[in-house]
Amino acid sequence: MITTVYLIRHSEKMRLEHGTDRIQPLTVDGERKARGLLDIPELRGADAAWSSPFARTISTLRYLMEADGLTLRLDERLRELDFGGPPPGVGRPDQDIRARQWLDRDLRHEDGESLNQCCARMAEVLADIVRAHPGQTVLAGSHGAAICAYVSSLVEGIDDTYAKTLPQPSVFRLRFEGERVSEVERLTLPESAR
Repeated sequence: MITTVYLIRHSEKMRLEHGTDRIQPLTVDGERKARGLLDIPELRGADAAWSSPFARTISTLRYLMEADGLTLRLDERLRELDFGGPPPGVGRPDQDIRARQWLDRDLRHEDGESLNQCCARMAEVLADIVRAHPGQTVLAGSHGAAICAYVSSLVEGIDDTYAKTLPQPSVFRLRFEGERVSEVERLTLPESAR
């Protein structure tokens, strides 16, 4: 039985002050691009939608969910990789830990998580999604570094540079045979979503 999960990176978010990460809304252009996801035929008619509990991921899925009458299930495990430490640019003693994590997947800031820890968390939630929706199509809203950490365990060529330049939004199609990933492909977005 084939289950298809579309792992969707959120669209462009507004930059708000530190401490407001969960509530950062999409920019006007981010809203336009999120609406543009409606122009991808294979994203239409999904059976279920899951998302991290962050405003930007919820807003990115909103148009697809409304068009197809879906109810959203929030799951904390779809959140961004926890880099730990102070926010970027605020006294961070180790500015390059993100790049170094791609060379040592177990490296983490003392209060953050490693790429391997993030990957395991993402694998766990995706396995739960597949178990909950066998043979169905599911939209799953998440974040760039978390998606890249997970997908890099399945395919080659994903590194720090790839993660830093992943467009907002981005869509990865994952096909599962049972609970095993059999196909991973990043979709080409229509102009309306770029």
